Amino acid sequence: MRIWQPVQVLNIGTAPYFLTFYDDGSTPIDKNTKYDDLVDKFSQPNSNPALPYQFPEDLGLYVYISPTAGSSTLKLSIAVGSLPKAK
Repeated sequence: MRIWQPVQVLNIGTAPYFLTFYDDGSTPIDKNTKYDDLVDKFSQPNSNPALPYQFPEDLGLYVYISPTAGSSTLKLSIAVGSLPKAK
């Protein structure tokens, strides 16, 4: 997860937004992988930073992001948990 705060002049400009990345198996990641190697893999899940986002459940975890966005502020509440076991 990354938060991006674009430059604003006199409160004019793009509002802050968040970017997400998760390992879906398509990107080789190991203990030697550097953060800089992954930067281009991050994406903005919604064009509106005030919309909530839930990571795909097939990752095996429940991850839910609930943002509160303003023109120059962004607050993220993130819930992470286990998914219920299939019966």
